[in-house]
Amino acid sequence: MIIAIDCDGVLADFVGGVLDALGAAHTHEDVVCWDIELALGLKRGALAGIVSRPGWVASLRPIDGARDAVDALRAAGHRVVCVTTPWHTSPHWHRERHAWLEREFAFNSRDIVQCGDKSLINTHVLCEDNTRTANAFASRGDRRRAVLIDAPWNRRDAIVAGVTRVASLAEVAR
Repeated sequence: MIIAIDCDGVLADFVGGVLDALGAAHTHEDVVCWDIELALGLKRGALAGIVSRPGWVASLRPIDGARDAVDALRAAGHRVVCVTTPWHTSPHWHRERHAWLEREFAFNSRDIVQCGDKSLINTHVLCEDNTRTANAFASRGDRRRAVLIDAPWNRRDAIVAGVTRVASLAEVAR
């Protein structure tokens, strides 16, 4: 089986990296919607300024348990690919993201896909933290399944048939 896994919010602690960069007294639980700037009361464009800093992507921490989950999926015989949306305004994003995925999760370049519309990816399962993306993937049919990784920013969202909500990537690996 081919399993696609989103990077930010599933493998990489994107929100934690933003909070670290802000030096803010906020927590992950404060990010109650997909729009981080809105959730944290930031000025529009603040997020682009953060993620465009050289070294920012490379400094992200892996989500707790994500490495073990990816290793378990691979050990079970699944092909695991990372499907991630690029940040086009950052001149460092593409290079740093690839290097981070190779370093932290032993992905090789043939198993890293950067695209804006993940519903186009032809895999059996997509593990994702963005409800709209998970719903769009599952709605394409073809016996596809999406797994929505629970997060404060998606807890209020409705999911469609074909999407299963789980607490963490570790549940997928079980």
